[in-house]
Amino acid sequence: MEETHLRHMKTLLGSYAHSVEDTHVQIGQVHEEFKQNIENISVEMLLRKFAESKGTGREKPGESGHLGVRLRGKDRVHEAGDFPGSQFPHQ
Repeated sequence: MEETHLRHMKTLLGSYAHSVEDTHVQIGQVHEEFKQNIENISVEMLLRKFAESKGTGREKPGESGHLGVRLRGKDRVHEAGDFPGSQFPHQ
């Protein structure tokens, strides 16, 4: 009886070891794929994806010629040189 039980336990442990090994191989494959993806992505691509996801970066700064400012619930449009200390003089 003991011998049968021990053989059964040995078989179960062998099966478990095989499963762990397979899982380890799969994790290694995912890790390699992750490293490859990191190597293939550029900073420019990351910035573009971030800007697209946030809806920013569609217009370059200074293209529109004015800044939209919301004060006390009212929309007001100011020229770039209207702000004190602005680096762009009003023309």
